Formats: sequence, structure tokens, C-alpha cells
Amino acid sequence: MTSYHSTPLKYGDTVIDEFIPKDVTDLTVLRVDEYTPDFTDLKTKLNQVLDSPIGSKPFNDLVKEIYSEGKRILFMIDDKTRPNVHTKILLPLIAERLLTLGVLKSDIKIIISSGSHALASPEEIETRILGPDIYKIWGNSVLDHNCDEGNKNVGTTSRGTPIWIDEQVLESCLLIPLSDSEYHYFAGQAGTVKLFCPGVAGRETIRINHPRMFDLVFGDRYGFHT
Repeated sequence: MTSYHSTPLKYGDTVIDEFIPKDVTDLTVLRVDEYTPDFTDLKTKLNQVLDSPIGSKPFNDLVKEIYSEGKRILFMIDDKTRPNVHTKILLPLIAERLLTLGVLKSDIKIIISSGSHALASPEEIETRILGPDIYKIWGNSVLDHNCDEGNKNVGTTSRGTPIWIDEQVLESCLLIPLSDSEYHYFAGQAGTVKLFCPGVAGRETIRINHPRMFDLVFGDRYGFHT
């Protein structure tokens, strides 16, 4: 019977620990210390960050400056292929703050940054993206991104990539991307700026930009190659 080195990895609620057979001897296992956050009250910490953001006006001042009735404020969130833990935590807190600032609920929308992935069904939005509690309140506010329709060309990058972006994004007065930085088995990184590209980009932009991870110069610069 094959025995394995101890390399436990969490996969949802399951721990998987049978990857590397013990007959593999040229092996170094890196273990990371348990992370201890420097705060315990997330809502208080979030409000502190929004009150004193880096490189921006305080959140309340920004909203009051650019929002008026009828203008759209748009949350950008990950699609059904991502865990969306941060979405379920942050969206209700920030949406509540918007409402206390006088933003109409009908002016708050949520777009799923699905890139060229398949669109989520209502059931998937409820169970895999927002969760039942948030879906009850905000399910009717969700917008789909379609990489083949409703995108506008806003220019070309220095590398020659045409920039097609969802018009629903371009027509919003404030964008609030909710994301995290995750390991991606194929592309290296998931989340962060990828909510914009490929998240709400047109297919032609995605088609030309995505393969750049295989470009030797780009890959060496950003750590895709060793």
C-alpha cells in the first residue's frame, strides 16, 4: 500500500493529503505559519479603510460628489468559477453604507465579471455567487456581462490590443470591484484587475490579451516563467 508525505490541502470542507508518495525523497515541503489578522471586527476595519482610503477621497465624499438620482453605482464581482467568499462578506456592508448615504436601491447594480465564461443561471447566482440571503435582497439587481454583445471600443493598448469594455460598466458613475488575489492553476493569478480584463471585456480583447501569459518577455517580467 502506497504511503504519502504529509502535505494536507483544504478543498472546500475536505482535506486532501495523498499527493506525493514517500518513495519520492528529493523533496522539500514548505509550511506557512498560521495567519493571524491584525483586526477582529471586519465592519469597523472596513469603515476605517473607506474613511481613509489610499490615493482617493473618503468614500462618503466621493459618492456625494459623483452620484445623483438615476445614475448607476455598479458592484463588480467574480463569476461562478470563483469561491466569492469576499463577495458575500463585503457586498452587504458596502451596499448598506451606500443606502445610508441616500443612494437609491434601484441605482445600485451588480455585474458578474464572467469574461468569456458561460453565464450563470439564476440558481447559480443564488447558490454559488451571492448566497441565498443576499440574493433575496439583490437578486433583481444583477446584470450579466456578455463578451459578444453590448461592448464598446475605447481604444487600443500600446501592445496593439483593442479595448472592448461592457457598456454597462462604462455608463456607471462609480465602480466598486469586490475581489481578492487567488492562485490560479493555469494563469498564475485570479482576481484583482482581472475583474476588468477579461472580466467585463469583449471577446476580441480577451482573445488577444489572454495568450500574453505565454509571451516570454511578459512572462519573465511578471513571474510566469522561471
